[in-house]
Amino acid sequence: MRRSKFNKLVNHALAEALQLSHDGKPNLGALNRALCDLKAMRLNIKNFGYILARQMKAEAGNTNEVTTFEPVGLKSKPTTQQDMESDWVKYWCGQLHIEPIYHRKIWELCYVPQAIQENLGIKEGVSGIGFGCGEEPLASLFASMGAHITVTDLDPERVAGMGWAETNQHTDGLDSAYYDKVIDRATFEKRVNLRYVDMNNIDADLNGKYDFCWSVCALEHLGSIHNGLEFIRNSLKVLKPGGVAVHTTELNYTNEPEVLDNWPTVLFQEAHFRLVAEQMRADGYTV
Repeated sequence: MRRSKFNKLVNHALAEALQLSHDGKPNLGALNRALCDLKAMRLNIKNFGYILARQMKAEAGNTNEVTTFEPVGLKSKPTTQQDMESDWVKYWCGQLHIEPIYHRKIWELCYVPQAIQENLGIKEGVSGIGFGCGEEPLASLFASMGAHITVTDLDPERVAGMGWAETNQHTDGLDSAYYDKVIDRATFEKRVNLRYVDMNNIDADLNGKYDFCWSVCALEHLGSIHNGLEFIRNSLKVLKPGGVAVHTTELNYTNEPEVLDNWPTVLFQEAHFRLVAEQMRADGYTV
C-alpha cells in the first residue's frame, strides 16, 4: 500500500473516532450514531438503576434511623439485601446523609467505613488515602471523624474519553470530594489534600505513610484483571504496620469460563479473589 493511501485511511479513521466529517462537521454515519446511542444507554441504565432502587426502598419501608455504631464482624463478602436492611448500613447512611436505598454503590459507601472502623478505628490523627475517589463522600466522612486524608484520582489530562468525567466519576479538584452536609469547609480544608496518582503505578514516596487506604469500585477500571489484583497487593505498601486496606469492586458471581478481561471495565470472579488472598497471606498480611 502506498504511503499516501495509508495516510488517507489513517486520517479517515481518526475522523471517525473524533466523530467529525472531512469538513469538520459532526459525523452522522451509522457507526458514530451507534457509539452515541451506547453512551446514552449507559447513562440511562445507571440513572434508572437509582430510580428503581429508590422505588424498591420506598415500597419496603423500614427506614428507622440508627445513630450508634456497632461492630458486626464484617468479612469480605458480596452485597446482599440483608445488608441493605441492616442497622450498620443505616448508621453509615445517616453519617453520610444519604438514603439507604437498594443499590450496591450505597452498600460500598457503608461497607468501607464499617470495615475500617471495626478493624482500626477512625479517630483524631489517623491518616488515610483513597484511590480513584471520583466524587464519593468518604473523604469528607473520614475527615469529619478526625482523620487526615489524601484524595487521589488519575491526572485529568489522562481521563479524557474514558467516560469518568462525563458521568461525574472523576476528581478534578477538592471541591469534588467536599460534602457540606458531612463536614464544615474549614475542617475539610485542614484535613484533606488532593494528589493525582496512577493506580497501576503508585508513587513510591507514599509507601508506609497511612493507617488505612480504600477504593470504591475503581480497581475494575485498570485495564485488566491482572492489573486490578496487582493494585490490591501494591496498595498495601502505602500502609503503616497494622494498617487496614478495604477495596470494593463489581463481581461476576456466575464463575463461567468466559471472563471479561483486558477491557476498560473488567469483571472479577471468586477465583481471582481467592488467588490474591492466598498471595497476600503468603506475604504476611491478614485477609
